[in-house]
Amino acid sequence: MRRRTVIAAVVAGFGATAGCGDRLPGRDDETTPRSSAGEGMEAANTTAGTNATEPTTGESAGERRSEQRIAVRNLRRESSYATLVVERADDGETVFAQSRTYPPGQERRFPEIPLTEDRYRVVVETDAGDRSGFEWTVRDELEGLSVDLDEAETTFMRFARCRPGCPLSLGGTTSEELPLNGSGYSLWYQPAVVVLDNPTVEERRVRLRVSLSETGLLDYRYRVPAVSRLTVPTTYRTGNYTVVVDEAGADRADAGSGRRTETAWHVPEEFEKHVVLGPDHRVTCGIANPVLWLENGSDERRTVRIRVSSDGESRNGDDENRIDDGERVPLFDERRTLEPHEQRDLRPISEAGRYELAVESDSGASTSTTWWACPPHSPITVLVSDRGFFLDQDIPR
Repeated sequence: MRRRTVIAAVVAGFGATAGCGDRLPGRDDETTPRSSAGEGMEAANTTAGTNATEPTTGESAGERRSEQRIAVRNLRRESSYATLVVERADDGETVFAQSRTYPPGQERRFPEIPLTEDRYRVVVETDAGDRSGFEWTVRDELEGLSVDLDEAETTFMRFARCRPGCPLSLGGTTSEELPLNGSGYSLWYQPAVVVLDNPTVEERRVRLRVSLSETGLLDYRYRVPAVSRLTVPTTYRTGNYTVVVDEAGADRADAGSGRRTETAWHVPEEFEKHVVLGPDHRVTCGIANPVLWLENGSDERRTVRIRVSSDGESRNGDDENRIDDGERVPLFDERRTLEPHEQRDLRPISEAGRYELAVESDSGASTSTTWWACPPHSPITVLVSDRGFFLDQDIPR
């Protein structure tokens, strides 16, 4: 409680004296649908915060500046009011502070903060009293810091967008200019991206290859700093891609002899394709959107059987964990009874990805669909009525 009072006092003090800390216009100061790469397919809309103080930065003349962004995402079920403070590590000076309400599933991107290439401490505290900190070493080759407010913990990850010639690139080739132009059937405001996450405390070197219909598009090597996320803008074009990531020996000619992950990438159904580096090489399509809305639209009590299974498109180099294409793994199989016009939310899965959802009533009526539990899709809705089932999820086109 005392710490919350101190942080609140710091923010209030900066809000009263803010002159150089006004928010910048445009995309650097917006609330957007959740997107783990810091990019979204939908047009961004500026949303005013609730009970928010102005962000404030401290500056002193004559210092080299590194323009950095901070992006805060709320991955919790409910809105969260949080205070964000950036302090200089050596003397504790507060250089940025803001409090605001974050709606569930949304991200707030703050304007560029002029910081020196130095060490800082980032403190995030919610109205529930949860407090987390991160030692942030600012490097000019990276663009900023992402903060995820999740149910269990608050996580931090430095990030950078990297086109082929970025400072983190170690060289490679492209067959076409990236990101690929669209096919004319879709209007996207941001390209679909490949994301390389390095949650470990050491730098990782990788080789990234992307192909479309067996035609190679990208073959590049990158170094991914510790506790950092590298986003590669790749395409505006609808299609089925293949992504291959080789980690061990990525800066040598024998890169393919090390740890390898190969996975199918469906665009635009999967707006992001994530590969988590390190021991697991886990593959996802972003931060999971695991909510299933179950609604009884009839005047009678209904019992519904819900089954969720995954398929095995992701293929890791570890044969022990290999799952053959098309093999479905049961993940959830339960019955739920709903009173007339009752609504409830379920979370039958935790990982982002593509799932098969099947529903069945006691009368024998049944249906199934593909469920994409990743951004920018909305939660899936299962409506049971006198006429049967209605399954709905917005899929971007």
